[in-house]
Amino acid sequence: MFGFRNKKESKAQAKAEMFFEKYTQKNNHSFANKSIRLVIVHALRKHIEKVLFAGIEAGQEYKEKKLFAVLQSSQEQPELPTFDTPYQLIVTKAGPITSYLPTKLSSEIFDFGLALSNSRTDILHVKESLQVIMDDLAHSLGISISIEILDGWELEKI
Repeated sequence: MFGFRNKKESKAQAKAEMFFEKYTQKNNHSFANKSIRLVIVHALRKHIEKVLFAGIEAGQEYKEKKLFAVLQSSQEQPELPTFDTPYQLIVTKAGPITSYLPTKLSSEIFDFGLALSNSRTDILHVKESLQVIMDDLAHSLGISISIEILDGWELEKI
């Protein structure tokens, strides 16, 4: 049972990566596949938000572990969390899909979340930086409209 799920999951991951690589090439920007590219760009928006929030959560856990290690002087200092998975499961109206974002970008977005959790950066700076990443991704997919990142989130509560 688990092997079947892993096989299905790895197939979905390979397909997500293939779609990302295929449709970020300029020669694949046609009117006929615009709907696919729009689905991909909206999934990437959700993907970015999920990775950012994973970074915030990991940063909070890291702070707690670090504080505990300071209080318990016999404990080792925890390692700073990292993020190296380029895949996310995104829930859409049509059902769950697997989204792919290159590891370098995922790691950069995760680091923004870590910085937010440690109050080392401003939420508006992070939002602007993520918007630049989102706009670059949309442009590479041949989408000319701006896809708002963190739209609908109350930034003060993040």
